[in-house]
Amino acid sequence: MSSDDLTKELRDGDGKTTQPMIADLFRLVEEMKQSMETRFDETNARIDATNTRLDAIESRLARDLADVDARLSDRMESLSDKMEKGFIVMGDKIDALNRGRLQTEAEQSNILRRIRDLESTAS
Repeated sequence: MSSDDLTKELRDGDGKTTQPMIADLFRLVEEMKQSMETRFDETNARIDATNTRLDAIESRLARDLADVDARLSDRMESLSDKMEKGFIVMGDKIDALNRGRLQTEAEQSNILRRIRDLESTAS
């Protein structure tokens, strides 16, 4: 098919001569191209706006996450200090209980020894 085939007069099914519509087709294709480019530009603008909003949200989330992380670190440090002090107090109490138990055992041994002494003198 040569380029001359597109521009010569054509006969339709009834034998009537029709003018080729290649120029109309090119015009329609150009209109479609412009319409599609406009739509692509609009879509790109909406994507850019969405990306801008997402970037702002990401920045806020990163800032909020850093703030939460800092507060969590402070809280963990505070809890660690409280826990350490609690263990020290608990250790002191355990030591006091152990001393009391040892003293009670010593007193019990002393009482048992005195009872044996009294029994031996009474017999």
